[in-house]
Amino acid sequence: MLKAPVSTKAEKMQQVAEGTMKVLSVQGLSGITFSSVAKASGVSRAWLYKYFGASDQALLDFMTETFAVTWAKTEMISHASNRNLWVKETMAGYSQFLDAAVEFPWAMEVYFRYRGTGNLLGQKIKSLEDHYIRTQAESVRIGTRLLPAQARLVSEVLLGVRLGLAHRWVFGGIRKTTSKEDFLKFLSYTLKSLIRP
Repeated sequence: MLKAPVSTKAEKMQQVAEGTMKVLSVQGLSGITFSSVAKASGVSRAWLYKYFGASDQALLDFMTETFAVTWAKTEMISHASNRNLWVKETMAGYSQFLDAAVEFPWAMEVYFRYRGTGNLLGQKIKSLEDHYIRTQAESVRIGTRLLPAQARLVSEVLLGVRLGLAHRWVFGGIRKTTSKEDFLKFLSYTLKSLIRP
């Protein structure tokens, strides 16, 4: 009988990260326990204790950082210096974000559930949003030649559009009726009209 391959520590940490976020999306912060995370992750409680200690706070801290890392993987900011290239690179970022939203649907659930809350995760989401808006505003300003106040407003709109569309893409059924290419074409057209001088 063949044994299943032994997972590396890094693979198990990824399992724990995803398991923790799944527990969080279903049961909330109060559901984050060593037992629930071990079960959702497919690792033993002993393994969790070995790498996280005996504190639920360590799991919460790990989960918060995992969310931040997952979010950062989806953040593709254009560094283009002209409008057409900026739109093209921004659309590539939207495409990447849609793919990540499909791969990690729990991240969307967690985002909308904890955004605006005062807990550790809500604070991390606020920090990530602020970072996105700052960096995106600079990108918009450089790529489209808009004034800083206009660039910031466009960035605020882009954040809302990005999150709303990804949520509809994953949970709203758009994927069943529209190809990703057609969806992105329409979004590109909309984006060009948003930044028209």
